[in-house]
Amino acid sequence: MSYNPTKAAQVIAKLLLLNKGKALNIVKVVKLVYLCDREFLKRWGFPILDENRVSMKHGPVNYSTYQHINGEVGPDPTGWKALLSDRANHMIGLSRAASERDLDLLSRGEIETIEAVWARFGHMDTWELVRWTHQKENIPEWENPGDSMRSIPLVKIMEALGIDDADKTYEAIEDHRRIDALFDEIRVH
Repeated sequence: MSYNPTKAAQVIAKLLLLNKGKALNIVKVVKLVYLCDREFLKRWGFPILDENRVSMKHGPVNYSTYQHINGEVGPDPTGWKALLSDRANHMIGLSRAASERDLDLLSRGEIETIEAVWARFGHMDTWELVRWTHQKENIPEWENPGDSMRSIPLVKIMEALGIDDADKTYEAIEDHRRIDALFDEIRVH
């Protein structure tokens, strides 16, 4: 497994479709992506997106997705812009009319998880959601880093979720990453 920006774009596109195709505030989108990833981890034992997570001033963030939203990754070799518009006025939207057919990298379980997170949090405004993610009883793995950022290890999220044998589950995820990396290397050669 490695970070797949196209899949991340599809997660965001699904959230936008649930918002009737209307643009969403970037901070809200970043919070919702984190909550989707966290909920899928709780349900299935691994996250939707394979990326680092960090504590930032406005709460927890999936960092590679955050960088893509902010255009910090250079040219768009991934097709991100084929689905999502450039951020404007702190908003992100669909770059074209999209439908469920455009979400081909998302499993049924991932889509159901995104829908469940939207049902629970979609009605919240941006700052209400930020405040919710700052409360220790909701997101105990987040620590206020001030104006910097601090890593949130995946195993720490698992422990916060009460996943049994979080260390062993984390090791299994790492084993899958190593195996996927070997297959990626074989495909290149």
